[in-house]
Amino acid sequence: YIKEGVEKNVVTQQDGVAEGFFKQYDISDDGSIVAQFSNGKNAIVGKLALYNFINEQGLAAMGDNIFAATANSGDASFIMKNGQIVNTAKFKGGFLEQSNVDLSVELSNLIVTQKAFDASSKSITTSDQMIQKAINMKR
Repeated sequence: YIKEGVEKNVVTQQDGVAEGFFKQYDISDDGSIVAQFSNGKNAIVGKLALYNFINEQGLAAMGDNIFAATANSGDASFIMKNGQIVNTAKFKGGFLEQSNVDLSVELSNLIVTQKAFDASSKSITTSDQMIQKAINMKR
């Protein structure tokens, strides 16, 4: 209704749901982005797209885990079945993708490799010193 002296419409009824403020979001297994609100309500606010490429190795790395389609990769496409988009994968939060690197393991490997390199360098230096002493003894 319109109240006299007020230029805007005024709502005088409530739908039974308290006002809610955004608290957090979750990503479901099918890629739906679900917003959670302070009033206990949830709402799907978006969906992650999962594209397929004929040749995934042909994608161009752009940095920061971002890739771009190229002529070698083919065009991005969805997997379709009976006219519906079929999601062949599940989205899992907190999991490490197999194609990514487990940083803790790789840093440990780097330290071990560095120590092995240092030991090899030291043995070569020691060997050179021994050869030099042997040459000097002959003189």
